[in-house]
Amino acid sequence: MFRKPALLVITLLSLSSVLNAQQLYKKGYILTSPFDTLRGEIKYISYNQAAERCTFRDANQKETTFLPKDLFGYGVGDDLLFLSRYTKEKGNTFLEVVYQGSLTLFSYRDVNGRNFFYIESNETGEFRKLTQKTVGNNLRQKVFKTYIDVLRIMLPKSELVADEIENVALSGKSLTRLLKAYDERYANTQGISYTGIAKTSPPKIGVLAGSSLSRLTLNGHSGEVNRQSFSAGIRVEKEVSRGTGRLFLDADLMISQEDYLGEFTATQLVRQSDDIVSNFINIALPADFVGIFGQIDYRTSVELSRTVISLPLNLKYKLPGRRFNVTFGGGLEMQYATSSDVVVDGRILQDGAEAFRAFTQEFANPFRVGMNMGAGIAYNARRTIFFDARFSPAWFDQGALNYTYLRLMVGMMLSKN
Repeated sequence: MFRKPALLVITLLSLSSVLNAQQLYKKGYILTSPFDTLRGEIKYISYNQAAERCTFRDANQKETTFLPKDLFGYGVGDDLLFLSRYTKEKGNTFLEVVYQGSLTLFSYRDVNGRNFFYIESNETGEFRKLTQKTVGNNLRQKVFKTYIDVLRIMLPKSELVADEIENVALSGKSLTRLLKAYDERYANTQGISYTGIAKTSPPKIGVLAGSSLSRLTLNGHSGEVNRQSFSAGIRVEKEVSRGTGRLFLDADLMISQEDYLGEFTATQLVRQSDDIVSNFINIALPADFVGIFGQIDYRTSVELSRTVISLPLNLKYKLPGRRFNVTFGGGLEMQYATSSDVVVDGRILQDGAEAFRAFTQEFANPFRVGMNMGAGIAYNARRTIFFDARFSPAWFDQGALNYTYLRLMVGMMLSKN
């Protein structure tokens, strides 16, 4: 059951070429001037590439690639707007519009993940970069927030937000809050925030259910106990990419009932009286106490019943598709079992005869933190319907009992597409 869990993952990934995996186009428009708009589709591959070029497909399916010097700007859907501006660092570049009000706030992220911010006065057209300087070494550093002076100059009535300017950070969220506060006080108007994770990608909630195939093994022993149980729960999905619709963080809260009953075997060669005779769970004694030497066999029966609450946290990538998405990713899986009692019947045999027996109730750690990996397929109808296969190996399990899981889950996101 668990020997080839990667086979299902490979099969799902191979479907990407069949399910229009290269459909990267989103509804959008280009601005040939501030007043002229041409609607069609934008090929939006990544946030970084969006600053370099715009690939546009019109109603006749004709594809044209524009550089920043060719367009005034372009938009992707209702959330992303890029305008062409000249910067000393990059020359003509498509900068993302983060906020528009009395001032327009622009953002740009380079290939190293560094964010740069610019502001432009809608009244005078003055365009400036917001910067800060860090001086010193790792032990003592001083930050000069030169962008604060730029904000004071660019805002005609900066005294209206004097306290906010002193405390503003060089980040899109903090600068947007400042500019909104200024607009509310100075112009009695609310600017429009075009982007930002909180607006463009709110968390989505879904429900899921399916079969959990689990395997229990005992440290130092041969044998395994395989069980199938029903799992159900909810999913919270959050996009972490910049509007590409391809990188997501999933958190699944699931509950299942697990019942195990099985016997495990092991052997040991006892040579000296101070050797420890142990089955790793309820027998750990010196050999001279048991009074047996030579080859011995263990027969260890384990019985446990528990309700398991699982919380897999996964970073998931969606291969692009218009109707279907193949997904793959991985992360951590945290578990809590409501019961920690394990009934153990440990026996030591020599030459087929029982030499020692311990029938006890043991404590098992109810917490488990492991890896989680897998793949799936999603159908983007009015609401997204998905099928996921997730595998959690016993690599990091601590204690005598180790668990391996293969989950096959189906579900539906409750938010409409």
